[in-house]
Amino acid sequence: MADIQQQLADRFRDAISRACGDEHAHVDPLIRPSANEKFGDYQANVAMSLGKQLGEKPRDVAQRIVDALQLEDVCEKIE
Repeated sequence: MADIQQQLADRFRDAISRACGDEHAHVDPLIRPSANEKFGDYQANVAMSLGKQLGEKPRDVAQRIVDALQLEDVCEKIE
């Protein structure tokens, strides 16, 4: 079984594909342990670069990815 960071990366790639199109399924979601534990255990730093590629606000891209994520069996809260 893959470690949690790899599981999250795989799930994020699926969500990015659903939220932004299949042509972005290869994008590295940049899953890292959170720099500050008050923000959770892991963070995905993909919204800034993906927003630039799409010509959209990173916050809007991030929200679309969060809305497309399927992590109920792995995480308590996604934001």
